[in-house]
Amino acid sequence: MIPFYGCTGCISTAENYLITTYDEGRKKNILFIISGHDSLKSARLRLGEKAATNPDVYIDIEKVIDWNYLKQYPKLLLLRDGMVVSEKEANADSPDIYEDLDKIANL
Repeated sequence: MIPFYGCTGCISTAENYLITTYDEGRKKNILFIISGHDSLKSARLRLGEKAATNPDVYIDIEKVIDWNYLKQYPKLLLLRDGMVVSEKEANADSPDIYEDLDKIANL
C-alpha cells in the first residue's frame, strides 16, 4: 500500500520500487494499492503510464481503503485467505522491507 501523502522519502522509495524493480516483468505475487490520489490522471502522471496500468496495481480513487489506516508510510501487508497475517511499515526503521518484497515477488 503506497499513500500519496506522508513521508516523501519513504513514498518515493516505494514508488521507485514499483516503477523500476517490480515493473521489469520478472516479479509476481504482489498487489500494489496506491491511495490518496484524486484522479487516475494524477496517479498516471506520478507513476507513469506503464506502472499505473499494470494489472498488479490498484489505484484507489474511490477511497475504498481507510486513509487513517495508511498514515504516512507505505505498508507491506501479507495476506493469507484474505486476512492480514503480517504488517510492516516502510520507514527508516525497516530498511529490509524491499528484500522482503523481493522474496515474496519471486515465489
